[in-house]
Amino acid sequence: MSTRYLDPKEASELTGYAERTLATWRSKGIGPKYVKTSPSRGGRIRYREEEIDRWMRAREQGGEDTLERVL
Repeated sequence: MSTRYLDPKEASELTGYAERTLATWRSKGIGPKYVKTSPSRGGRIRYREEEIDRWMRAREQGGEDTLERVL
């Protein structure tokens, strides 16, 4: 299975967060992990699709799993 890398626009579409929000999170060291392809300021940013999925799943709340724990 090959790894798919997303640019910030694709990551934004997948998460529902604005590209600017993702950029702010990167500067603060929060949000999904990312890859910077060059150390320079203009280095391209990419997100592994699996990392976006892992990050979103880590934030799941509510639903049947919660209900089962209560019962």
